[in-house]
Amino acid sequence: VPKKSKVYYQQQTEKDQFYRSCDMLKHSIMKGSAGSGKTELAIKYAHDHNMAIFKMSCSSDMRMADLIGSKTFDESGNIKFESGMLTKALLTANEYENGSIILLDEINTLSDKVQKNVNGIADGTGFIDLPNGRLKINQGSKFIVVGTMNQSYSGTNPLNPEFKDRFTMIKMPKMSNATKHKIYSNFNISENLEKNLIILCDRLDTLSKNNTIANDVVFSTRSQISFLEILEDMEIDNTPNAIQRALDMTLVNKYDDPDHEEIVKNLIEEIF
Repeated sequence: VPKKSKVYYQQQTEKDQFYRSCDMLKHSIMKGSAGSGKTELAIKYAHDHNMAIFKMSCSSDMRMADLIGSKTFDESGNIKFESGMLTKALLTANEYENGSIILLDEINTLSDKVQKNVNGIADGTGFIDLPNGRLKINQGSKFIVVGTMNQSYSGTNPLNPEFKDRFTMIKMPKMSNATKHKIYSNFNISENLEKNLIILCDRLDTLSKNNTIANDVVFSTRSQISFLEILEDMEIDNTPNAIQRALDMTLVNKYDDPDHEEIVKNLIEEIF
């Protein structure tokens, strides 16, 4: 159960939609760009409702056993069943009055086979098949599957129709300048720096959409906060060229292609 959660700045109606869906015990998927607050929103709901939350990062090579668990050996050499994250979340929901959430990050990386195997837990029947039997959601238990997905990323798989049909879909809007201002206001930055950061984000977005630079590097809200934290620390130490150095650490050095790295470096020099 999260002891605290970060402030979530609603852009449109996405928070209301997500909270309503969870209140009705509907499983949901939040889709949007990296750093748009998908994970934080799920954690905030769990915190606000005193629910347990289990977080698992998905991948294309994930097997069903990674989710539900598998047989292994204990210290005495006896066979035992080691529960996976999904099984733990379901067992918790059956025992804990406030219920639980299983948060599947990047749910659209799951293979078609695993998606089909998860169908049973996400529909009205509410069960998963374990190696030693079937585990069902008890009547009245509160259990929610929440997925997050980044759009247009490599290594993802289309969600099959049966799987998608079991979820409500929450679209996470692009961070507005007004929301960025609220986030930036937590740091001691000038109006000029705030303006330049917004310009940098917009220009990076355009370059990425035009395939001028790689789209697997995102100067997300998370990265921007990291930049501001590092910048603040560097300025306390009177580090020369603090802005450029902090941007190198949180943005520039993430590009694998030297040409793309150079394009972004030049862009930063032009703006700042």
